This record gives sequence, structure tokens and C-alpha cells, in this order.
Amino acid sequence: MSQLVPLSLEELEASINRTRQQQTFAEQAQEWSRDLRKFIGEAWHVLEPKTRFVPNWHIDAICEHLESARHGEIQRLLINVPPRHMKSLTVSVFWPAWRWTFEPHLKFLTASFADQLAQRDAVKSRDLILSRWYQARWPHVQLKGDVNRLSRYENTDTGYRIATHVGGGTGDGGDVLILDDPHQAEEAISDTKRSAVISWYGNTWASRFNDPETGVEVIVMQRLHEGDMAGHVLEREGRWTHLCLPARFEPKHPFAWPDDPRSDDGELLWPDRISERALTELSMDMTERVAAGQLQQRPAPREGAMLRRADWRYYPPSLSFYSRERFGAEEVERLPVFGRIVHSWDTSVKDREHSDFVAGGVWGVHGADRYLLRLWRGRAGLNATIEAMLELSTWALHLWPETAQNILIEAAANGPDAIAEIKRRVQGVVAVASKGSKEMRAEAAAPALESGNCYLPGYPDADLTGYDPRTPADVQLLVEECASFPHGKHDDQVDQFTQMLNWTRRRASTAIVSVPGALR
Repeated sequence: MSQLVPLSLEELEASINRTRQQQTFAEQAQEWSRDLRKFIGEAWHVLEPKTRFVPNWHIDAICEHLESARHGEIQRLLINVPPRHMKSLTVSVFWPAWRWTFEPHLKFLTASFADQLAQRDAVKSRDLILSRWYQARWPHVQLKGDVNRLSRYENTDTGYRIATHVGGGTGDGGDVLILDDPHQAEEAISDTKRSAVISWYGNTWASRFNDPETGVEVIVMQRLHEGDMAGHVLEREGRWTHLCLPARFEPKHPFAWPDDPRSDDGELLWPDRISERALTELSMDMTERVAAGQLQQRPAPREGAMLRRADWRYYPPSLSFYSRERFGAEEVERLPVFGRIVHSWDTSVKDREHSDFVAGGVWGVHGADRYLLRLWRGRAGLNATIEAMLELSTWALHLWPETAQNILIEAAANGPDAIAEIKRRVQGVVAVASKGSKEMRAEAAAPALESGNCYLPGYPDADLTGYDPRTPADVQLLVEECASFPHGKHDDQVDQFTQMLNWTRRRASTAIVSVPGALR
């Protein structure tokens, strides 16, 4: 008969500690399996050991929506989040690993525009599952050694994860479908490429549910085009829950999540992690249109809505204020002879940080054509606005001393005060009373743009549907604001532009010197 060997005090203490640790792990596992946000915060060090986890409300919002999907309250979820705001880590890495802690039988299909991206996130999720941290708390989640590849791995409870690319096929179905970045940014502007992605989605991806009644589908992406995958599914009103989180808060954003806790115009989404400087650096290589989509999740139609990108005409920036060299009398001689120089101003109420912008434009009138010569835009009070008006007036009078000039000022906001002061200093000031809505005024002005009579200093792109990146940044901003109207964040430049067009149209009797050709 064998005798029990008594444990030493050290062995007994170690046994008690192991039991306590196992109990702690079990309690943690139970708690964290109920809360995705806590799971991410605790698991962060496994995948990002050298980076501090920075919690934020937007991560909580994504987690809440994903938990609602887990409970069957949401079946179709679209998430629009800017780059570098943890969208893929949350949705494509942590969420599947979390679901397996209590539903290891789930079958995941995941896809991105490239195999390497889909496999990257699948591997990160697998690394988390295989970690000591995860296995100590959820040891029942075991991967099968004979099915453990980059593109597919399975667990011993019949669950699996398949990673593929947009355009690829799989004969397997899924309980959860995750489509993370379906478009390659550079290809999203191509109608052909974009249509191919949407066709694959309809013909292949959307039919992969094991059970269409209970299957959950998540699409997470930045907006790249009004006709991208997000735009495609949003046309199916009522089917999709939309979580839209722009990088900077916009009170009038047409798609933003209604429970967004931010209130100040321009307030950042994740300021403790993505500062204003970091966001500026992120957008440095983006055009205004691309930034509006990828950062603000508000893509304007590429051709614009009422004031389309494709309708603008261009002339060399060297013949304008935006010349990289000097711009003087010799350059003016190469421009058409203008019958009138028109300054058009849209004023602001006050110069607080988040007020509307003051916008002004100097335009040359040549027959039916209008040439933009210079822009001014900024948040400014009355005195600064007047100084800007005087500066542009002096600049234009120096270059076109013999040409009639008018300064159009909208008789609203600071307008009347500015009008009274400017009239004492320069001639040709006109108070313009706005009639009708902004949309009505834009519609009245649109024919002049549509007929190709509006010229900007810049360069058209190769297919003549927009501008080349070499076009001055201020001019790009004007085009984007016009293209976004009436759904854009700002419309001050739209107002000064349409005010100029409508006023000059009404002055059809203005004398013009006729010079053949657009430029001499």
C-alpha cells in the first residue's frame, strides 16, 4: 500500500498559488468574455508590447456595435473610420479572437483588397489565440495542427477562419463575414475597378452565409468615392447600421453617428493618439477630395453635384497670383483684356475659432468668361475682413489700373459694417442682397460653369474630370467646396463664387474688349 508523501511548505504554497491563479484566470475569462472593450485593453500588450494602449470613446462605440452584432441586434454593420484609428485591430483582429472565447464553433470569412492584408490580420488574431495570456484563460480554444495556414486555420470545436482577397472565391460558408478595406485607394476612382469589387460582392461574397437568417456581416473602411462599397450598401435603406466617425467633428456632417459625443466644430476623433499635427501629416499627400473621403468619411461626387469638377477650365498658374515666380505687368499682358475686375466677398459673423470663414475672390471678366485671379479665406472679424478687402483691392488696382473694378459684399453678417467702411476708402463697392436659398443661387450660377466659362489657375487631370495635384492648394479647396455643395462642411467660397457669377450675369451690358482665344 503506497503512502502519501506530505508536501513541503514551499510546495503547498506553490499549489495554493496555482489554484488561486487558475481561479483568477477563470474569473478574468468570464468577465472579459462579456466585454469586448475590456478584452481589447487587457489583450493589447500581447500584440503591441511596446506601444501604450490609448483608450477612447470611438473604440468603445465600435465595440458596442460589434457586441450588438454578437447579440443579434445588428445583422449588417458598416463602419467608416479614418486611417490609423484602430479599425482593423478592433474588427479584424481582436473581435474574432474574442468571439471564440465563448463561441469557438463560429466560422469566419474575412477579406480585403489584397491577400496580404487579410492574412496579416488573420495571423495577428491567431498569434493572440496561441499566446500564453490567451491560453491561460481560454484553454478550450485549441487550433488544429493539420489546418493552420496563413489563409485558413481551424480549431477543435469546428470553428475556422478563412482569409481571402476581393475577387477571390471560397466554397466554404461563414457565420460572420468581415470585409475590411474592400477597395485599394488608388483604384477606387476607376469606375471599372470599383464596379468589379461591387460585382464580386454581389455575386460571391454576400451569398456566403451558412445561415442567412442569423449570419452577421461587417464592412469596415474609409470612404474613397461616393460610389464605393459603403455607398453601394447604404443605398439599401434600413438594412445596414452605419457607424460613421469622421476625423474632425462636423456639426452638419450628412452621415455622422448621431450619438457622437463631440460638440465643437473641428474636434478630433482621437486627440490623445492622433493629434492635429499627426492628422495634418497624414493628409499632406492627399487632395482635398481624398481627404474629405478618407478622413472625414464624406466623399463628394467626383464630378460634383451642382458645381461639378469636370466643368472647370484651367489656365497656367504663372499668369496669376499663384505664380511661383513674379506676377506683374508682363504676365498681365498675356491674359485676356478684362472689361471688369470683380471682387466678391462672403463675410462672417465674428472671428471666434469655429465661426464660418470669410471668403473673397478676385475675378477677371472677359466676355462670358470668368478668370479667377486670387482667393482669400480665413476666420476674421470686421477689422481683419476690411484689411483683407483693401489689400486685394490695392493689389488688383496696381495690376489693372485702367480697368473698372467692383467690390461685391453680401449685405449680411458683417457685410453692412464692412460696406460702410470700405465705401469711405475705395470706389465701386456694391452691397449685394441675397435672394433665395444658397441652393437656388448655385443653380442660377451653374450654367456658366457647365458651359466652360469659368477658368482657374491650375492644371486639369489626364481625363479632364478634375484637377492635377500641381494645382494650387487654395484652388483645390475652392473646387472641393463647390463639388461638395450643398452637403459640404463649408460653403463660404461657394457663396462668393455664385455671387460673382449671378451679379455679372445681370450686368450683361458690361463693355468688353474682344480678344480671340482664351490667352494671348
